[in-house]
Amino acid sequence: MIARRPVLAGIALAVLVAGCAAKQPEVTSKEGLAWIAQGSPEAIAAAVNALPRSNAARAERLHDALAHAMQSAPDRVLPLVGTADTLSARNVCVPMLAEGATPKEQKDDLARSRKAIESVTDPALAKAKEACLAELVQVETAVDRGEEE
Repeated sequence: MIARRPVLAGIALAVLVAGCAAKQPEVTSKEGLAWIAQGSPEAIAAAVNALPRSNAARAERLHDALAHAMQSAPDRVLPLVGTADTLSARNVCVPMLAEGATPKEQKDDLARSRKAIESVTDPALAKAKEACLAELVQVETAVDRGEEE
């Protein structure tokens, strides 16, 4: 029986790992998108991995979640900007503005993004930071003019 304990321990570990993986939400579910928006490294990686095989609607939701993750964890999202077509500054730096939101609410959401992006001081991220801030300026200008972005 002693020889079987390592095997049983290995099986128990495999079941535990599988159980933890099973608790990870589907990335485009409401829970999954909220998980991504919180900015954990695992959630951001899951979103990035899901993007290449996503249809347009799913990609839009993932991009918005990444843009909200930018607000909470810019140091984790900025390094991704421009590393793939699906990770352009336009896609991951600016959150979708809520339909029906007032211009003030839209500006507040954009201000949260600006504050987070501007807080990053790593020189290696300067190019991505600049690209994100340029996108924000375009959207802020459109909101100021009352245009849809």
